[in-house]
Amino acid sequence: MAWQIGKKFVSNIPLFVAKILAKSGVLFGDAFQINSNKLSKMISTLNFDDSKARNTFGWDPSPVLKGFKLQKDA
Repeated sequence: MAWQIGKKFVSNIPLFVAKILAKSGVLFGDAFQINSNKLSKMISTLNFDDSKARNTFGWDPSPVLKGFKLQKDA
């Protein structure tokens, strides 16, 4: 997926480093980009129930990855 957005490498940091940074964010307040609350939102599972929108409005979304290219064009 990285090359799809024009990147050759997508960096990640280990979870323990992210937790340390998040705890630092709690100490420094709004001046820091991440805190424990933001980190927990980033790493938690996210589920939605769209049945009400489907039933009420007739909503029929397309799958997210349907149009996503998974291999480079030749």
